[in-house]
Amino acid sequence: MTVMPFVILLQFLFAGNIPLNGFLQFLSYFTLSRYSFDGLLDLVGFKEGGSFFSTSTKVQVNLLVTWILLIAFSILLAYLASKLLKSVEKDTRG
Repeated sequence: MTVMPFVILLQFLFAGNIPLNGFLQFLSYFTLSRYSFDGLLDLVGFKEGGSFFSTSTKVQVNLLVTWILLIAFSILLAYLASKLLKSVEKDTRG
């Protein structure tokens, strides 16, 4: 359990939002977060070769809406999972 924060930290580091060179760039191709981040940027229409902060406001708004939807779905699914687990806990079939 104590390893998990380091794994999450490495996923954030190797996601591709920080320019990496050499061996670190090679390692970044073995993380799931890199492809997730690339897919998210492609979804909002971000073109490679520039900084996110220098892009148009349309791209920034699309990215913000995408993150809000992701968080909303996460909350909804967590709520549904907790309700399902409580119903299983109350099951008295034996």
